[in-house]
Amino acid sequence: MIRIAFTLLILVSAAQSQQGFINIDGADLKSKLTTALSRGSAQRGTFWVAYAFDVRPGVVFDTEFIGSGGSRVTVNGAAFAADAGTRNLGAFLMYEGGAGRPPIRAEIYNLDRRRDYSGYPVYWLGRISGSDSLPFLRGLIDTTQSYDATRHLVDAIGAHEDARVATVLREIARSAKVERARTAALSWLGHSAGQTDFLAALVRDERETVAVRREAAETIGDSEVSPAVLQDLYRAVTHREVKRELLEAMGERFEPSAVAFLIETIQREPDRDLKEEAIDALADMEDDRAIDALARAYDSARDEEMKKEILDALGDAESSLALQKLQSVAQRDPSIRLRRQAIEALGESHDPSALRFLEQLIK
Repeated sequence: MIRIAFTLLILVSAAQSQQGFINIDGADLKSKLTTALSRGSAQRGTFWVAYAFDVRPGVVFDTEFIGSGGSRVTVNGAAFAADAGTRNLGAFLMYEGGAGRPPIRAEIYNLDRRRDYSGYPVYWLGRISGSDSLPFLRGLIDTTQSYDATRHLVDAIGAHEDARVATVLREIARSAKVERARTAALSWLGHSAGQTDFLAALVRDERETVAVRREAAETIGDSEVSPAVLQDLYRAVTHREVKRELLEAMGERFEPSAVAFLIETIQREPDRDLKEEAIDALADMEDDRAIDALARAYDSARDEEMKKEILDALGDAESSLALQKLQSVAQRDPSIRLRRQAIEALGESHDPSALRFLEQLIK
């Protein structure tokens, strides 16, 4: 899921678009749904069944924002922003054919935006409580054949403002038949407190699919866990792709312990791909401590290929310390190959000091 931050943005809203909906009466969701499916099927065509639900704060769907300078940002899928949210959402399920068939499509639409719903009739069930909506949506996940619908059903569950959401998401992550649903549920769990132990258990579980373990690792990495948690997980797992996610997350921690662990990985990790991931993670920090650590790692490396990888990372880092190290290598490194690489990296820099250095070097 996308995390976004909006500053001085105005939500663009239209009049509520429930005009033209076919209202369905009933005692509860089950009775309303039965009536809607019966009436829709009798028309022998495609139709929507839809309802509103209580939306958790900070969830953004199907929304357009206007910035203070007139720029526009459109969010079609799911996003999360602490200072914005779409409060008037509806779950829309498209059916085709006779009753008893699962929906062929699922969408989450902002009811404050105008649309024609592809010209199909909409049978409107009103506002449905989480106690009815959550088990209903969960039941659909294992029956729908649509890849996109599976993800949208999980999104609808995650968007509910209901204390039971995290429990439902954990159950989906553990046992849904479709892997797409499981990974989507894990992504949403990152926005619920107290999920670290559950996610960490999935990361460690060698019986789990790689996709599920990677998503769990990425979700933990996006949370506010300490570098120590990521380090423990990194040492506990063996799969390269899972370890890669953990290293990438470590690169987003601007703490001395994170820098130290990435340096340790560069020095001791036997897997070259993971060494390179640790190098890139340090460069991505764009922090003087990390760049200084990379420079020291370059000096201590005995492998010229590893030195090349560090130079690549220094060339990508927008840092004066990185430029200083590249200049030093370009001037004094005993390897002609490495000096040439440092010069090429400086030539690609947009920093004026790099150009001045190259002019002096030519003279």
